[in-house]
Amino acid sequence: MRKTSRLLVNHLDAWVVAMAIVVAALLVHAQLALETLPLVLVIGSAYWLAFAINDYFDAPQDRLVSQKADGNYFADNETPRRWFWLVATALILFIILVITGYGWTGWLVVTIGAFAAWAYSAPPIRLKERPGLDLVSHAVFVESYPYVAALLLMNVTPTLLDGFILVALFLSSLSAQLEQQLRDFDLDETTGRTFATVAGRQITYRLLVGVTLTLLVGAGTFYLLKGVPAYLVPFGFIPLPALLHRLWRGPSQPRSPGLVVATALVGLGYTIWLVVQATGLN
Repeated sequence: MRKTSRLLVNHLDAWVVAMAIVVAALLVHAQLALETLPLVLVIGSAYWLAFAINDYFDAPQDRLVSQKADGNYFADNETPRRWFWLVATALILFIILVITGYGWTGWLVVTIGAFAAWAYSAPPIRLKERPGLDLVSHAVFVESYPYVAALLLMNVTPTLLDGFILVALFLSSLSAQLEQQLRDFDLDETTGRTFATVAGRQITYRLLVGVTLTLLVGAGTFYLLKGVPAYLVPFGFIPLPALLHRLWRGPSQPRSPGLVVATALVGLGYTIWLVVQATGLN
């Protein structure tokens, strides 16, 4: 039961961020309402499923490290899978029900996302073990794609603000992958190849610091020169402690799991508040 409950909050930071990104896109284009709320839930559900797929294909490697095995629902061969299939089936039916209302564009968005989730995690492609492509695929699809998907489904013309947000999301997702590869460096050296294992800890950490600084300086500069809507500002400050932590902890110290969870929960709380205010649910 404990591992089943862990599955239900699987990669909290990933699917919460995906929903927050969609909420931001809807707000930027003044389309956040009760009618579009299912879109937020659909993309959050899709990302939960995508990371469950990733855990499934990562299970053989995660079994080699007790801490990672404990957090991977699929690493324990004795754990019944019925709860996963029940939840996954319900979410897939929900996604199909909602996305059908968006016509061919909806199906295109889902097809691209499903292919990316499979190609990133599953053999024979398994992009996450192809140095260079592992960084690019993560940067494009983990945080950038939810915003692109929302723009496509809303059928709106992108603005300068959309461009800034997409660049920020690309850099954020790229830096998150570098950070994760540093965390998993020892395991990846024995079970597969990543950018970090090829480039080494020092180069990967320097790149992580460089991308993080570019993100912070670029976002600050855009804010000072062009300004952003007030409701977007907290989305910049909520992850700030985790971003700053990267700059002084060094290549061998992993990110703080507690800080990651706290950031995700605060982000979720703020996203819910935005939804309540915009939809009149309060």
